[in-house]
Parts: sequence; C-alpha cells; structure tokens
Amino acid sequence: MATFKVKYATRNKLARALQMEIKKLGLVADWAMYDSVRISAMQSDNFNNITITVNPSNPTVLSSATIAGKVTLSHGTATVRILIRGVNGSIILNATVETDVNGYYEYVWQSLDVGTHRIRASWEGDDYAQPAESQTLAVEVKAKPETPLWQYAAVGAAIAIVVLAVVFSKRRKRRR
Repeated sequence: MATFKVKYATRNKLARALQMEIKKLGLVADWAMYDSVRISAMQSDNFNNITITVNPSNPTVLSSATIAGKVTLSHGTATVRILIRGVNGSIILNATVETDVNGYYEYVWQSLDVGTHRIRASWEGDDYAQPAESQTLAVEVKAKPETPLWQYAAVGAAIAIVVLAVVFSKRRKRRR
C-alpha cells in the first residue's frame, strides 16, 4: 500500500491521475479521500487480454497467413486456442499454440479456401488469471488474380521480336 499526502485542491486531480496510471497497468485502485490518498492496487479480473492479427490481412487461396498476437500474462507461458470458422460457419481449424515467456504466439495458417473466415484466439486462464478471448477477425481469402491478357501479349511480342532478330541476323550473315 502506498500513501500520498497532498493538498486539498490537488488531491482529486492526483487521485484521477493515479487511477489512470493504475488502470494502464491493468490494476484496480481503491482509496479513501481524507487527509491523504490511500491507494491499494490489486489485480483486476479483466487484467488478462489477448490480441490477434492476421498477416497478410487479405490472403489469396493456396497461400498462407500468419495468425499472431499477445496474451497479457502475469507469469510464465500460456496455451492459446485458435478457432477458424469457414464460409458456412463450421469450424475448419481448431488449433493450439504455446506462447513464449513474453506472451507472444504465432500460428501459420495454410490451405486457405476462398471466402470470408472468422478467426478468434482464446486462453482458458490458470490459477493466477481469468480466461481471455480476442476479438473476432473477418478475413477474406481471395482467389489468385488471373494474369491479365496484356501481360501474355507483351511476353508474346517480346518472344516474336527475339525470333525475328535471330532470323534477320542469320540472313544478313548468309548474304555476306
């Protein structure tokens, strides 16, 4: 417990500032406003959270995407469950991955099907902390783009130019 003695005019401002700082740390503050501000901090039930990202955010079929994030842990490592629902809402992937000691996790998602998929990560908690669930991301897997016709035409034209150059250079050598 920490005790701070402050003047009456600044006491409320200090209390609000301290409350904001304690909240940033994921703690809950409780105090009495008398001649001093008493702050006792304890771990909050919502201290744990889990983030999730998918990179690339709009992958294409037959490629892979990395699902990564961080679990806010009070200690050690955690097992993160990654759940992916397909276009029709059915579960197409239910995988687990272990975090490192800093709470970071990563999973490479392969065999992507075309369509919008819903991806979520969760952690069941432990003796020290409550469970946590990430936001659900909607990731659209797109078909591989078709090669535009102009690219085929450009390659064909380049090949034709090379062939013509070879033919003309052989003809010039025969005339000499």
